[in-house]
Amino acid sequence: KVGVVWIDNRYGPGGQALYYQIIDSTGHIDTVQNGVPVAPNNTDGSVFSQDLQELCPDGNHGFFVSWVDNRAGTKRIRLSHVNSQGEVMFGDSGTVVWQAVRDQIVTYLAPDGQGGCYVAWSGHDQNFWMDVYVMRMTADLQRAWPNGPARLSNSQPDDVLRGLVSNPDGCCIVTWHSGPFEDVNVSAARVCADGDTSWIMDVCD
Repeated sequence: KVGVVWIDNRYGPGGQALYYQIIDSTGHIDTVQNGVPVAPNNTDGSVFSQDLQELCPDGNHGFFVSWVDNRAGTKRIRLSHVNSQGEVMFGDSGTVVWQAVRDQIVTYLAPDGQGGCYVAWSGHDQNFWMDVYVMRMTADLQRAWPNGPARLSNSQPDDVLRGLVSNPDGCCIVTWHSGPFEDVNVSAARVCADGDTSWIMDVCD
């Protein structure tokens, strides 16, 4: 089966929202025609404003989907979990991955091999420069690291997330680029299930 998530403008002035559909290998639609809202409850406001969705499998025939929620004035990344039956689990509005003072943007997901997922993003710091973070979330959308995400960069100007993959040992590799426009470098880091960062390196400086 495959999960498909898209931005839908059917609400008109109410804003754009995310919908999903489950399709099997024969082309049969497993969920209702025209899709199901990812966040049907739309907590915290009457206007939908969901954007920049990312997906990854959960290892149990379902998937995680993240999106940027723009309704509160500060862009926050929310995460939902859709199970193998095509049902949204653990809350109808998703879970905020990490509360932040500034905007969170440019997110990627990867399975953690234990039914949960890694969520990486670029977020603005107090000086409005973008830094790179990663958080591990459990299958029931709880933060696996209560002390907060692993912060992988803290340089100027912006550090822009470019990719996230996981490997069989349960760790993940995050890549990003940073530096002034005329001298952008590529960096990578390895973060494991306990939140420890094994290494950070310049792929090319």
